[in-house]
Amino acid sequence: MISFGNKKKQKTNAKASTSSSQSGAEQDSNGPSRRQQMQALQRMVNAVKIGSRIRYHQEYEEASVLESLVIGYRINNISLYRQSDIQFEEDDGITRVLLQTEIGQERFARIESMQLIVPGAIGEERKLDYDSRATLGRRGQFAPKSKLVLMSTNFNTEHLKLDVVVERNLKLTDGVHTGLQVAYLDVLMGTLSRHEPRQFTRVAVSLPVTVCKNGTEQVLPATLLDFSEKSVRLTLDPAKDLWPEFGKKDFALIGLKSSMEKPMVKLQAQCIEVRGQERIFEMTHIQRQGSASPIEMIDVLEIKIDLMNRAESTLN
Repeated sequence: MISFGNKKKQKTNAKASTSSSQSGAEQDSNGPSRRQQMQALQRMVNAVKIGSRIRYHQEYEEASVLESLVIGYRINNISLYRQSDIQFEEDDGITRVLLQTEIGQERFARIESMQLIVPGAIGEERKLDYDSRATLGRRGQFAPKSKLVLMSTNFNTEHLKLDVVVERNLKLTDGVHTGLQVAYLDVLMGTLSRHEPRQFTRVAVSLPVTVCKNGTEQVLPATLLDFSEKSVRLTLDPAKDLWPEFGKKDFALIGLKSSMEKPMVKLQAQCIEVRGQERIFEMTHIQRQGSASPIEMIDVLEIKIDLMNRAESTLN
């Protein structure tokens, strides 16, 4: 059962009539509007895609993080195992979700249940120490009714954190994953929030830089917004300019002058997150004498200190 909060709501007919004239913003007395439901669902399926890895931990056990893989969704009791099996359409102000089934496409204007399907025990718990494994209990991390905190790790999109409750465990008897032991995780959609995967302290700056896709395309003026030991956050200048599309094999060549007394630094970095007009890049290489070398901690610490000193001098 999907949940957008702690209030109970009356069960309604999930399947939408194509001739429905009800507004997509219609508000139930005890729940969110249909539009709010669909917006939350769209946000979640964009960040937590089928085939993407997720990180999760038991409620209140933040130090015991495990990893899993989303192999499907179960929406309104319909199981989906391909990302293309779920689409959205807007018609007369009403947003509907289109689900591809074996007998054809079905349309829904309201979501009655939303679950993530993940593999059952796949040995991830063996990564934990003895005490952490003991907290999982005899039935493991997917014991029914267990509450988990889940974090998306999908490439090139926003990162989300959400709560899920283990609904049940079962062995699939049909479909592309027949015979696989899986867990159904009820999504508490009211808990969706942005997740910050970057763990290092960031230096806030406002420094003009240049960025170029793969070092061969158009050089774009940008602004460095913050810098940490692993990543940088950039926005284009002017903001109306469009970012190029970065695939998993693409990189950005970022040119910055961290200190007025030192030559320009050129960094290679991969795009790991999209935030509206901003992009988060993870630094991988630094260019020296025209060739790229893996970036080392001494490199990033030098740049970080230079940026701190430069920011201090501008304040004075």
